[in-house]
Amino acid sequence: FDKYDLMVKIGEQLKQNVSRLRNDDSSSIWKYYEQKLYRKGIHSAFEKNNERFMGIIKGVGKTGLLQVQLEDDTIAEYKIKEVQLLY
Repeated sequence: FDKYDLMVKIGEQLKQNVSRLRNDDSSSIWKYYEQKLYRKGIHSAFEKNNERFMGIIKGVGKTGLLQVQLEDDTIAEYKIKEVQLLY
């Protein structure tokens, strides 16, 4: 790959995202981000404080917390590194 072309593409994408944020259109950025979440919507094993449990990643809240649907259908929110996805 050409490093210059890559730099230009990154710059263009950054410019588009900044423009969206300035125009108060962050919803499209969030939508794209959530589409890329690893294992979103798939039953997965997690671990917190040496306890394992099953859950489904539902998304990320506006405050940046990971939202996981637990087995009892409640939604729990976790900070970065507060919970570990096991795979």
